[in-house]
Amino acid sequence: MKISQNALRLVKGFEELRLNAYPDNFGVWTLGYGTVRWPDGRKVSPGDRIKDEKEAYELLNYSLISPTRIVNSHVKFRLTQNQFDVLASIVYSIRGLEFNRSRLLYFLNDGDILKAADSILDIPVEKCRMRCNRELGHLKRRRLRERELFLTI
Repeated sequence: MKISQNALRLVKGFEELRLNAYPDNFGVWTLGYGTVRWPDGRKVSPGDRIKDEKEAYELLNYSLISPTRIVNSHVKFRLTQNQFDVLASIVYSIRGLEFNRSRLLYFLNDGDILKAADSILDIPVEKCRMRCNRELGHLKRRRLRERELFLTI
């Protein structure tokens, strides 16, 4: 499957546009709409900059290639477009290794859509709480929205 415009809107809606590189909640240098790597594979570094929203959108499109591949290669369950878009958004947010070890993927491949949807709410809120020593309200809102869209036919 391929991501839809809904996936791009979903990610853009929760990732603040930043033209200058900044460290995210985990200290990873980030740019645009949450991009951590340039198309040539280099990691985003302090001092990196993009010129405008158009460039950020192009980087986002590039950055969603890997999450799309990960979802296509690891999910054995037949997905709706909304489910696929949500999973691509989640993989973009937490990166592939976290998704591969997630309860979400386990329940999904086991065919339990409701448990999979509920497990979205746990990704990666607990990890953020431990790392940042605080609740991240925007992350909870994002996961609630992703769960809602995941269950929408």
